[in-house]
Amino acid sequence: MKRTEAHKAGIATCTYCPSLCLHTCPVSTVEARDTVSPWAKVSLVHHLDAGHIGNSELSAAVAYKCTGCGACSSWCRHSVDVPGILQAARADAVDDGVTPFDVSMFQAKDVSIRSKAFRDAISCQRYHDHPPVLLFPGQTVLNQASDVLSELWVTLNRLEDDELALGKASALDSGYLLWSAGYEQEFRAQAKRIQQRFERTRSVIALSPQDLHMFTNVYPEFGIRLSPTFFDLSSYVLPMLSGASVDRQSGNIGYFDSCHMA
Repeated sequence: MKRTEAHKAGIATCTYCPSLCLHTCPVSTVEARDTVSPWAKVSLVHHLDAGHIGNSELSAAVAYKCTGCGACSSWCRHSVDVPGILQAARADAVDDGVTPFDVSMFQAKDVSIRSKAFRDAISCQRYHDHPPVLLFPGQTVLNQASDVLSELWVTLNRLEDDELALGKASALDSGYLLWSAGYEQEFRAQAKRIQQRFERTRSVIALSPQDLHMFTNVYPEFGIRLSPTFFDLSSYVLPMLSGASVDRQSGNIGYFDSCHMA
């Protein structure tokens, strides 16, 4: 059975809606065309499932025109899970051998412990092979913004925390891109690696909302149980601020509600 069958009611609701969530989609806004609006993408899935058109690399590629932000679902009066529908459509296409984008695009290489992020952690005594409280920075931070970690170690030292550290498992990828792109077999293999590396860890602090979403929501859907307790960084640090002297910053403050944390 195709995965999109589980979304049959949502697909029908979205297909016959007059595209009321059009303004929420960053993809259709940037590309300035209705063919990649949430309504159009789900309508395409409807026509594929109904057999009105056949799947091809051209049609399958449209299902990848989604950031997974969930803004359309938040606006939708019927709470249609558009990102979930499109993820299911991508997985069905991969099963059918229709792959507009090669799997190599979504496979992240392990970050070397010789990288700057790990060298800094070692120098700050913030690296242990298997720390009880593991920081899982995510591939973007490790590869593109490792200075964030250096600032984090300074903050944690001031808060007199000496537990949170990088470990061997910190270099891994959660498999978010593989899962999102529909390559579920490859995702399962990556998730099993994570499961093995997490066996000796008590708690995992995830910097990326996407990774936290994977560990707490997606892995269980695939029957992959992880032993640690999972937190985002704010939840971990907040109790340490109880009774602390905090300097207030002047000016306007903006809060970005990250999509998977909403």
